Amino acid sequence: VQRIVNELLQAEAMMVQPFQQSVVEYGELSLMVIGGEFTHAIRKIAKPGDFRVQDDFGGTVHPHTASTAEIDFALRAVESCSPRPIYARVDMIRDNSGELAISELELIEPELFLRYEPTAAHRLADAIRAARRERVAVVAFLTAGFPAKDNFARDLAELAAEADVVEIGVPFTDPMADGVTIQRSSYAALK
Repeated sequence: VQRIVNELLQAEAMMVQPFQQSVVEYGELSLMVIGGEFTHAIRKIAKPGDFRVQDDFGGTVHPHTASTAEIDFALRAVESCSPRPIYARVDMIRDNSGELAISELELIEPELFLRYEPTAAHRLADAIRAARRERVAVVAFLTAGFPAKDNFARDLAELAAEADVVEIGVPFTDPMADGVTIQRSSYAALK
């Protein structure tokens, strides 16, 4: 394995993280938080023999009744953001030690799985209206190394000076869960 990793590192930039077995055994949970309140949850399950829970790869989505611990974990994750987002999707798994772990905190363009909790769409509209009466935060997304690797630090600093929050996307070769614009920026950043 180390030989393969060494060869890949010669040609590719990559992020390596330990495999979390619960993704295969149980899947990934997504808890939606709208207006600072938990609204609903879903469970994404990989198809047999795979670890990817996205439906692009044969994964399935199911309603989930979140536990108090899962809800508290999601709310703490969102409350740690400053400024506080109007909505968020907190994707979580159990790590190899059995502890809840965030796999992704989606703030920019999350699928909120509103079809599983129709009243959440009304809560989202109410939360947006309430935020417009107060202060609206500017949240930006930038793929690391895009549009040019040499200028990334400068571009990030300029963006951070104007935005309240900057989400940095780590480019990778198979960004199927992202939208077309982010996919294209990932591919370009890796060239």
